Parts: sequence; structure tokens; C-alpha cells
Amino acid sequence: MNAENILQSDLLDILFEGRNKSYGAYELRRDYNKRLYTSLAIIGAIVGVLIALQYLQPEKETIIAKEWVIPDHKIEGLIKKEKTIIEPPKQKKAVTPPPTIASTTPTIVPDKAIEKTEAPTQDEMSNKLISNVNSNDTGSIAVIPVSPQTGDGTGDLPKAQPEAPAPEPEVLLTSEIMPEFPGGVSALIRFLSRNLQVPEDKVEPGQKIKVPVRFVVSKDGTLSGIEFAPEADEAFKSEIRRVMKKMPKWKPG
Repeated sequence: MNAENILQSDLLDILFEGRNKSYGAYELRRDYNKRLYTSLAIIGAIVGVLIALQYLQPEKETIIAKEWVIPDHKIEGLIKKEKTIIEPPKQKKAVTPPPTIASTTPTIVPDKAIEKTEAPTQDEMSNKLISNVNSNDTGSIAVIPVSPQTGDGTGDLPKAQPEAPAPEPEVLLTSEIMPEFPGGVSALIRFLSRNLQVPEDKVEPGQKIKVPVRFVVSKDGTLSGIEFAPEADEAFKSEIRRVMKKMPKWKPG
């Protein structure tokens, strides 16, 4: 570039001297100020419109809250009911009767009023038996004559009649007091739920199976004679036997 043209040229023309000005950088730098002013004008216009809209909107009515005072109304003419206390009737004190002393006055009977009876002699008492029947008469003894004895003279007593056989003891089919698991039915259910393991391959989801069991509770509380229904499965039988052997001793009936 000539020296004369340097003083008249722009700085941008000096930088892009001998370079490709149609690439785009030259045009962007040349029109930078124009685009800047245009964008600022658009932003200012948008802000101005928003401010104008704010002022153009009608004013909202302000609602002023009023204080309402509710006067206290005294209700007159009410009659207060007096509480009546009902006292329980007083119990009369039991009067203890004075102690009574039973006294008996002895009666003295003279010796002449007592009749003397003499005992019978040996001759009078021979071949006589004394009866065991009480007599109402005074001073006489009931005498039973001796009956003639029968027998062969060997001295054997007559044979006694055989006694009737004793009744056989009644066999009870049901116990009057039923045996009980220690702790009751609720404790038995808890014990079974903790120890009983149902075979998974024998039960479908949601299925309930009932296995009737019959057993005997001995006097010492142990279980014996465990029997199952004929249609019960062997897997359930073995599991129930295992759990029943683990049970504590029952309370016998």
C-alpha cells in the first residue's frame, strides 16, 4: 500500500491488505458496530414495551379487612340447679345380747325312793340266753329259750352264704378332665407354627391340608399310640411324628 493511502485508509483495511476479504472475518469486523447498535435497540424496545404494559394495566382493588367486634351477650334468667347429695342410710349397729349362763340345780333323791333289784342266781340263769333287744320295762330281762342244735356232733359250724360278686369298675370312653398342652391351645398353635415344616412339593400355593391325628396322653404326660387317617400322606405323617416327639409333657386328664 502506498504511503499516501495509509493515512486515508481504515485500520481494518490495513490489517486485511493482501488477504482474502471475502472469507467472512472482514465482513464481520466491518459490520460489528452496526449489529451491536441494532441489538441494543431491540433490547431497549422490548424493555420499554414491558414497562408500558405494567402502567397500562388497570389498578387492582385493594381489599381492606375490617375488624368486627362481637359483643358479649349475657344470658339472664338461667336457674342454677343445686346438687342434692343423697346420703346412704345409716346401718343400725347390731346389739349383742347379754351372755346367758345355763345353770342346773341338782335334785337330791332319798335312798328310800330307789328300788333295789337283786341279781338272778346261777340256777335261774342256766339254759337261758340274754337277748340283744332293748326292753321298755324296768327291772326285767328278755330271755330267749335255747333252740335245739342240729348236726352230726363233729363241731362244724354252718357254712356261710357266698357273697355277691363286686361290680366291675366302669370304663370311661371320654375323660372328665381333658388333657391339656402346657400353656393351653394358644401355646400349642405357637409351638406347631415354629416347629412344623410343611413339605413344599406336597402343597400348592394357597392350599390347606388337614391331617387327623389320634394319640394317647399317659399319666406322666408323654404321648403314645400316635395314629393317622388311612388317606394321610407319608411325608405329613413323618413330619407330624417328628414334631410330636419334640413336644413337652402334657398335663394328663
